[in-house]
Amino acid sequence: MRAVPSSRTREPLCRTRILDAALELVDAQGLDALSMRKLAAQVGVEAMSLYNHVRNKADLLDGIASRVFEDIALPDAALPWDKRLRALGTGAHAALAAHPAVVRLLAGDGANLRTVGALRFLDALMGALLDSGVGEQGAAKRYRSLFGLLYGSVLVASAEHPGGSPARAEPMDAWFARTVAENALPNLSRALPAMLDTDCAPEFAEELDRFIRTLR
Repeated sequence: MRAVPSSRTREPLCRTRILDAALELVDAQGLDALSMRKLAAQVGVEAMSLYNHVRNKADLLDGIASRVFEDIALPDAALPWDKRLRALGTGAHAALAAHPAVVRLLAGDGANLRTVGALRFLDALMGALLDSGVGEQGAAKRYRSLFGLLYGSVLVASAEHPGGSPARAEPMDAWFARTVAENALPNLSRALPAMLDTDCAPEFAEELDRFIRTLR
């Protein structure tokens, strides 16, 4: 009796399915785990079958980065610029925080956004900045500043580290507390308790509000 193929086997292979599987693999195991061989096993095909839908690994990395931005909801264009900017910023932060490896790719120029769907987010963001009245040059500068804020927030908050952090005999907080002496480093010593307080970690929402206030 002939075996009935699984639902996964019957599902047709397409670029979207490949990109979603690659993103799932990267989220679970980190960027170093992503290979055409592993990805093919994830979707249940031979590695060569992937090349009918992605040209090479660079195209694959561009694709997963674009996929994250394609899924960010765009606000109503009729809303005031500051409400649009807040919605876009919080939406992007949520999407990137769910996929911190993508931030590492983008920040390190390991991937680029190369789909019209992803660029729609950038277009909406630029539209909100232009409507704030800062002009083209000002909008371009603040566009870069906002992405720096986004990337920095996700990278600082993310604990993902493929392979884990290297073991150390003394935790960093303990080393700081022991090393930062008041007489040698008075300013750092004064601020150290607040720096070690996790409640003082920057919140992206607060930073975004501050960013918007400067535009006003």
